[in-house]
Amino acid sequence: MKKWMDPALALAGALALTGCGPSPSASVAGVPIDVVIGRVTGGPDVAQLQIILASPSSKFDPLSHPQQCTKTWLPANQALQLTGADGQKHASQVFDLSGGASGSAKITGIPPAKQVLLIVEALSADHELVGLGFKSPIDEITAGDNAAVSVTVTRFDPVDCGDPIY
Repeated sequence: MKKWMDPALALAGALALTGCGPSPSASVAGVPIDVVIGRVTGGPDVAQLQIILASPSSKFDPLSHPQQCTKTWLPANQALQLTGADGQKHASQVFDLSGGASGSAKITGIPPAKQVLLIVEALSADHELVGLGFKSPIDEITAGDNAAVSVTVTRFDPVDCGDPIY
């Protein structure tokens, strides 16, 4: 006579097997960091914020490149590669804003790093650079929740540098 397994026991066993191995979320690197953008006024509205991270910060000096698109002096392969909502790696994350108001953005998909340079570019609807802010160094970004970082974006006359987005 065959013995049949209790259906509840079979379900429990199946659930236990699905729990083996890394969880889907564990395979995606995610390090959240909050970026608060200071109030920016005058000139064209800020339509987008492009956020770029690079490490070690001592290798990159945004003060040597005033009012220049980061893309012109920081190669994409030298920026920290951020995992986007599409699951792909990107040199930046771009956020749409409404009305050019100050706001906040939450960056995720950041690999853990030390001595990080954070660059925030304010872009107009015409994809011109209209403001820039940075924070350096951020001592460490860890694989957990990180403290909020405040960045003040300094406005200036629009700079056309082609497509500033990585």
